[in-house]
Amino acid sequence: MDFEVTVNIRKELLEIPKALQQMTEDGLPLYDALVRRVHWVEKPIFMLGNGPAYAAALSGAWAFESLLGIPVVARRPPAFSAYTSRALARHSLVIVVDSGNDLEETPAAAQQARSRGATVWAVTANAAGELAASADAVVNDFSGESGAGGSRSIFCQHAALTILALA
Repeated sequence: MDFEVTVNIRKELLEIPKALQQMTEDGLPLYDALVRRVHWVEKPIFMLGNGPAYAAALSGAWAFESLLGIPVVARRPPAFSAYTSRALARHSLVIVVDSGNDLEETPAAAQQARSRGATVWAVTANAAGELAASADAVVNDFSGESGAGGSRSIFCQHAALTILALA
């Protein structure tokens, strides 16, 4: 492995505690406010993610199911758009995790969910991105990366979804 790559990975990993501290200090009140605005009567919750973001969606599904007892369906955006979106009810919650390398399919899935009356949350560090623009609310992952798919971003997405379930 190249020395420069090793140094970059180490730097990213050393920045995770700072991001988690910011998430608990600044994010917790925001997450709590989001949780209070959702209609929790519509089940299941849908979690979408591609690439490394799919793993975060799966861990978020586990957190919501195990901590809250709410059923969750985790899908990749293309499968959601083609098949699962038909199961949406009005006011269903769809949580979309930003992988940073989805040019069209993830924001398109979020827009499709909104067009069916669902509430869409985007888990991302890029509040000005296309995914955030297509969502009802942005769940800041406090990674400082705009969906770059780096180790800090992935870890922070997992943490943000778990903290949302706890909120």
